[in-house]
Amino acid sequence: MTTVHVSIGNSDDKLSQRDWAEFVRFLGLTMFDHCDQIYGEWYSLPSARWQNACIGGEVHDDRIEGLRSALSALRETYKQDSLAWLAGSTEFI
Repeated sequence: MTTVHVSIGNSDDKLSQRDWAEFVRFLGLTMFDHCDQIYGEWYSLPSARWQNACIGGEVHDDRIEGLRSALSALRETYKQDSLAWLAGSTEFI
């Protein structure tokens, strides 16, 4: 199992509010479809200058490439240059 955090943003204001809301919704659906467990969802405050979202979860190693591919397609659909992907092993101390 791998812990994955995926972050998206709209700091360049390429997306309208409606498109941003759809992008965030589909990010959640994509993560829920591929992850075995979702750890949390984090969003910028409504009063923040920039729009950001992050979803973290646990995914089986054999599903990582499918998740990456789905996220890349989502990114392209919403004409985003990139999204942030942080993956690693969770260590309990």
